[in-house]
Amino acid sequence: MATFTTLADLPPIEPRVPLARVRGGVLELNVYPGGFGSPYAIELKRVNTPEKALRWLRHLAGKAWFGGDLCRDFINALSAHFGWNMDGGAL
Repeated sequence: MATFTTLADLPPIEPRVPLARVRGGVLELNVYPGGFGSPYAIELKRVNTPEKALRWLRHLAGKAWFGGDLCRDFINALSAHFGWNMDGGAL
């Protein structure tokens, strides 16, 4: 087992591959991070407003495979695609 004396001794953290992305008119959710199976696809017209996206988040929250990282990536992918400001201010 490796021993680290300072934070500088720790190996760098590998960047995480996002679990959600916009591609070809759909939001793709990688519900199989190991690479097995097809992504869960949602047409962009079904999540093209914050209100619609929130309804989908509520629906997805009931799925056993929908966790914190996927939730964050869902929000990040849609906010980047549609230009939503999710980091502050009134909605």
